[in-house]
Amino acid sequence: KEKSGGSIIVGINGEIFTIDDHFQILAPINPFTSIGSGSSTAFGALGATKGLLVPDERILIALELAQEYSASVSDPFLIMNSKEAEESVRYVRSRRKRKR
Repeated sequence: KEKSGGSIIVGINGEIFTIDDHFQILAPINPFTSIGSGSSTAFGALGATKGLLVPDERILIALELAQEYSASVSDPFLIMNSKEAEESVRYVRSRRKRKR
């Protein structure tokens, strides 16, 4: 059986949107959002680091904590940034060791 579906987060011109597996586009009321099975942990990390770190670092921390506390979240993570000229797509491995 072919696997399909999923959700993505897209940021455009300072606004953020989620696109779900039915192609519905949602605009969150917060200036950040999270999706998937580690969403609650990631959302908490994004809220706790708001105004303290640059966006890339906040995103990585949120992903690492989601991986640490959700069995179904695992690296590598794909982070895309259209404002960076050449390195617009990167796969990131967690810097944290997963607790077993």
